[in-house]
Amino acid sequence: MRILFFHKNFPGRFGFMAAHLAANPEHEVLFASCHQRSGAAVPRVRRVIVKPDAARRPPREENYAQIWCGAMLSGKSRYTFLERLNAEFRPHWVLSSAFGGISFFVPRAFPQAFHVFYAGLEHAPRTAEGLSEAKKAELAMQGMQALQSRLCFAFCEEQRNLFPEVLRPAVRLMTPWVDTDWMRPGISAGFQHGTFTPAPGSELVSFDMQGAAAARASSLLKLAAALLGARPSCRMVLCFGGNPVRGMFEAWHGGLPESLRRRVCLADFLRPGEYRDLFRASAIHVCAEARPSPPPGWLEAMSCGAALMMPAPAADALLKPGENMLPFPSGGWEEQLEAVVEALDQPDRLGRHWRRRPQGYRQGLEPASACPPACGPAAGGI
Repeated sequence: MRILFFHKNFPGRFGFMAAHLAANPEHEVLFASCHQRSGAAVPRVRRVIVKPDAARRPPREENYAQIWCGAMLSGKSRYTFLERLNAEFRPHWVLSSAFGGISFFVPRAFPQAFHVFYAGLEHAPRTAEGLSEAKKAELAMQGMQALQSRLCFAFCEEQRNLFPEVLRPAVRLMTPWVDTDWMRPGISAGFQHGTFTPAPGSELVSFDMQGAAAARASSLLKLAAALLGARPSCRMVLCFGGNPVRGMFEAWHGGLPESLRRRVCLADFLRPGEYRDLFRASAIHVCAEARPSPPPGWLEAMSCGAALMMPAPAADALLKPGENMLPFPSGGWEEQLEAVVEALDQPDRLGRHWRRRPQGYRQGLEPASACPPACGPAAGGI
């Protein structure tokens, strides 16, 4: 069976699935992407580069209509590439995600294929009302693409709930997974980002700030300030992923004395090597927001050996307090500071000693010998 992946990054979200499917000698797997992680390769998976649309230079600020039209024009400009790819490869299955408008045209370019679509907004607020213009346009485009696919999936309930209620039953949930071959403990040069380089022997605590609301961020700012005072050897990295609450921390960070400012790194998006080095170097990775299912970043932190600290999950959840994560108190910053300091004072409790390595899941996306009946909205063209 010939299987084609469309994703902006290689290996990205689809790398694990591509590797699993390509391991079957009866499958021929081709992966189309715009970007490739440095040094990355997946056994038995061939690559093809989707060239970016260099002709279009979008303005710095765009509204909903401009983003939609720009994506359509970008996708249309590469339709000839899709047709040529279909003539040469003729896939039975196409697994795609939305990027650059090209996936608008995938069902038309590969009419013989069974289409699977990944629907999910990365680094988005937890409710549709809080989406930016760009994210609103992306969500609308994904909804349209979901309607053109035979099977549609998301990685968590939060991603599915961003869609209109009428579309949610058609979006299946995939069990969380992580690439444990790439995200694993190992010797590295240590985490470095820009001018931030933690001193050897210092304690590194990283914070997931991507989904933090303003009220929660205010409490976390107090926690970060108190942690600097309580632990002279502590360094911290706060990962915002585009979250606008970063402005609050930039103002605080700029007012710190130089000696303290050097101990704090404010980051948005890290390169893959930096991302892995951060988790390898972190004693604790703090995630203050409770979520119905763990995002891949949480599992990747665990897989690299960092101790995950988060609000206590549901009893039947994948993550369990004292077994593969540390509970993050729901009270004020004082109680949270006490929990972080206690964990740092007891290194035997941290991830490398009681870590349960996350395992990848392959449920629901294994192609049969023939295309199964439609499981989601009917396939169609534009």
